[in-house]
Order: sequence, then C-alpha cells, then structure tokens
Amino acid sequence: MDHHASVTLPDLQEVTIRWRGSFGYLTAWAGEGDDDDEQIPLCRIEYLGDDHDWGFAIYDPATETYTPAMLRTGQPTGHPNDAFDTAAIIHLADYQQLTSPTQVSGKELARCCTRAWCPCASRRLS
Repeated sequence: MDHHASVTLPDLQEVTIRWRGSFGYLTAWAGEGDDDDEQIPLCRIEYLGDDHDWGFAIYDPATETYTPAMLRTGQPTGHPNDAFDTAAIIHLADYQQLTSPTQVSGKELARCCTRAWCPCASRRLS
C-alpha cells in the first residue's frame, strides 16, 4: 500500500494502516517528515477472506466515522490499492498531481459514494 501511494502521490510522507481485527484504517501523512506532519484519515478496509477483495468504507471528517461506500471502480469491494485511490480522490485532492492516474471524470466521481451527501462534491478534480 505505501509503495502504491508513493508512486501515485509522491508528495505524501507515507500511508499507514492501523489494524483492529479484520479492519485496517488507512491514514496518510503529509508534510516535511517531522513532528508537524498532517495526519489525514482516509478510509477503512475490511479483510473478507481474499487478498484481492476487501470491503471499503470512506472516512467522514464531519462525523469522524467510516461509511460503507463504492470504490472508484463502481464496486463495493476490491483491492486495497483501489480503496486508497478512491479515498485519495476525496481526501487528498490538494496533494494530487495533474498527471496522477487516480484522477477521474466528474461522472466517475459521482459514483464514489453511496450516500446522498458526498464529500467529493466540494473537491475540484478533472
């Protein structure tokens, strides 16, 4: 995961996963690599018994909770890299490069969340 993140978003210091049972909580670290780095909660992945098929829930900073959502692929489950890419679209727009492979069109972006209110709507993406 950290390697995938460093390739797609090289401005991040790292991405960590904190495990609680079968749930992994992804957090991005942005900054200069010191004590002042910004900690950005991204999403929760859930191990479902297959290394390529994980559950996904997006972090909602307004409620500080995780809400099940669709991946950018349009599926409710997928590879952890898809979970990172989807969460990066929502939470890391300020760190994305113009040539980033994680950018999506507005139509794809509209499918990313399953809730009526979507945090993506406030982000500017291509």
